Amino acid sequence: MLTWWVGLIWLQSPLWEASVSSSTRISLLPDGNVIVFDKRPYALSAAKGEKLWECSSCGRFPSSEWRPIGDALLWEAGRLITADPSLSVDSVRKLYPFWSMQGYLVLNAITGKVIFDALAKGESWAWVSGRAVLPNQGLLVVFGVGAKDPSKFLSLQTSIIAAYDLRTGEQRWRRPAGEKPGSEQLQSNLAAYDGKVYFLTNRALYAIDATSGNTLWRTEIVKGISLRAMTGTYIFIEEEKEWVVAFGRGRVTAVRRSDGQPVWQKPVDVPRDNILHAFSTPKGILLFTDDLQPGSAERATGRNLFFPPIAVLLSYENGANLWGERLKLPGLLSGYIPLDENRLLCLFQRERTWTASRPADEWAVEVDVLDIQRGDFMFKRPISLKGALLNAQTVPGGFLVQTVRRLQYLSEDGQVLWEKPIKRPFQLPFAVREDGGVFQAFLIDETGQVFRWDGPGTEARPIGDRLSAFQADPPQGIIYDAGKVWIWGGSTIYALTPEGKVICEFQRPVPAQPAALRILGATISAAGYLTSAYLTYKMLQTVSYDPERPWDRPDASTSLKKSLEAAAYGLGAVGAALVADAAWAALVKARHARMKEAENMVFLLGMEGNTVTLYAYDKQKCTLAFQKGLGPLSIFQNPQYEVDPIDRRLYTIEKNKLRVYSLAAE
Repeated sequence: MLTWWVGLIWLQSPLWEASVSSSTRISLLPDGNVIVFDKRPYALSAAKGEKLWECSSCGRFPSSEWRPIGDALLWEAGRLITADPSLSVDSVRKLYPFWSMQGYLVLNAITGKVIFDALAKGESWAWVSGRAVLPNQGLLVVFGVGAKDPSKFLSLQTSIIAAYDLRTGEQRWRRPAGEKPGSEQLQSNLAAYDGKVYFLTNRALYAIDATSGNTLWRTEIVKGISLRAMTGTYIFIEEEKEWVVAFGRGRVTAVRRSDGQPVWQKPVDVPRDNILHAFSTPKGILLFTDDLQPGSAERATGRNLFFPPIAVLLSYENGANLWGERLKLPGLLSGYIPLDENRLLCLFQRERTWTASRPADEWAVEVDVLDIQRGDFMFKRPISLKGALLNAQTVPGGFLVQTVRRLQYLSEDGQVLWEKPIKRPFQLPFAVREDGGVFQAFLIDETGQVFRWDGPGTEARPIGDRLSAFQADPPQGIIYDAGKVWIWGGSTIYALTPEGKVICEFQRPVPAQPAALRILGATISAAGYLTSAYLTYKMLQTVSYDPERPWDRPDASTSLKKSLEAAAYGLGAVGAALVADAAWAALVKARHARMKEAENMVFLLGMEGNTVTLYAYDKQKCTLAFQKGLGPLSIFQNPQYEVDPIDRRLYTIEKNKLRVYSLAAE
């Protein structure tokens, strides 16, 4: 079924335009140019639309296949296969019949160079299982199954690991993963840390130098032949102790990172042999398990998980479980907030995936606080949340937890001290003020009424008049910034004092249902651009683990001590000289310097008579910075909009045309 959207007919002429297909996707690059995913990926200059490069060998992937790695300087397409390396190539090809035609490819979006192509001449990969990016060394490290000697027509198939230059795609080195090719296979993710790469085979734990590929040390884990299948593995760095920790074959092994000398090894009975997340705590290593094996294609249906997950706390001294027994969990760990070094606010999901037929307000999520020292939960029973989770944060005396259905204030022992139901499912989290010893939380409901909560002993109360404009234009953002509460929708923005008095406002009629804009590659509303966004340790950190992508698990355990000491994690500049060149890095640095000019801008779409208009509202000055008339409404299929607020350009894809318009003030 085709989906039709309200669109625009433009009054002004575009700066330039280019013909594209109906399935084209675009994304802005850090230098302000644009990458286009069409029949083949290519890049266009933002100023004139000149083609900078085109990837002629990338045409075997549809535009929907491309996905960014990290900060979008690298893009990948194709499938990474987490099959057992001991399986025959024919068996794996039957399971993944299209891999031999598509393979796996990594593209440098700045230079247009193919960094890695599994199907390229001379590569000789049976399949590729995972990858790690080492930006400081300028390397992409890939592992999978291939020929021991690619130069020979007949060569033993074995686990292979190889490194490629991030700028040129040149292969730096290639080697069998283990010292006994054929019998020793790579069975884990890659943990890249401090210029070294760590991995686990079915026999030993390895550390290799990322630059040369040489083995730094090898620590044998299994003597002789183990009959137990290698169903799940996980390698991570324990920063507090300078260890490498490996889980596999039902054992947890800790070795010194410097030389691989064993510290201890303990059997740990883990359902499905799969670790989901690891934490460093003052007492030991805290492990949360998954309910599916890595690489599993299984998907749970209904509300139940296949195997109830557990948690264990392993002693730094000898690896023993300090709790004595495994702690059963209400569900999969999906988010957390460190309260202190011994308490962890945990959010658990009771379902593996949210199915399309299940509305968001029926998601099953539970909240509890884990007392790490005791190995038990602090609430009498987990708090069940109604609706999809939006936000959670520590506040004086407890926690604020918000879903699309309600906002709840929970005490530290799990009592619901007050709650604010929301009648209509709502997608806007609360905003918090913490300055000068003052704590306040602000929330707007679906009717446009703003509420303020002043901390323990109080309840959320309405402040100011109802902002009726938000009934037709649902609010899409709320923050506290420089003494003002800012609330905006697609065509409306207000600034209020903490008492609810309106001190700035701008509103225009809503142009039916304007499509969402993309700001610097992130899909958000037209109004939702804020470069000053920060995520502090007091807010919810999510745990996202796809069993089909085990290589994306963190390279290091989460240190509770470092999490609590961290002030904030900001949107940093790109240190990209190793991915492109020094001239390009200087260009990006200058562009980031101009970001200050745009960080106070909020972009809105509204109507001026019969003309749809794009507005830029300056929050700092409380005034409209500029506006551009875009044209009357029209109807067309599947539009895309992307705004570059730094260089003030608007990109549109409609009717098989990519058009670029200037948003600069005339």
